[in-house]
Amino acid sequence: MKPRLIGLAVVALLVATVLAAASVGVQRYGPEQGVFGNLCGPDMDELCYKPLLNGGFPLGFVYDAPGISVEDKLAFEDRFRVLPFLADVAAYSALLAGSWMWGRQRRALRARGGRGRRPQR
Repeated sequence: MKPRLIGLAVVALLVATVLAAASVGVQRYGPEQGVFGNLCGPDMDELCYKPLLNGGFPLGFVYDAPGISVEDKLAFEDRFRVLPFLADVAAYSALLAGSWMWGRQRRALRARGGRGRRPQR
C-alpha cells in the first residue's frame, strides 16, 4: 500500500471513531429491559422491568445500568459494549470510504469532460 493511502485510512478510522463516540448523544429506550425495582405484580413481590436507555447510532453501545447510575441518564459508570461500538466504527468507516471513492470518481469524470459536467447552452 502507498503511504498516502495508509495515511488516509488512518485518518478515516480516527474520524469514524470520533463520529461513533459522538453518536452516544443519539439516545433511545429499548428493546433491552432492565430491573428498576422489586415491588411489582399483583402481590408486590415481583421484579419491575422497563426498557433501558441506550446511546449510539446506528447500534446502541452504552446502556443505562439501573441501580448503579442515575436513572435515565447515560454516564461513564453505565455499561459499554465493545462489539456494537466496533460495528458503528465500521459503518462510519464504510460511509467515509464510499463518499471518498464517489468524490474521486466524480473528479475523474470532470477531468475527462464526462458526465460530471452540466451541458453547455
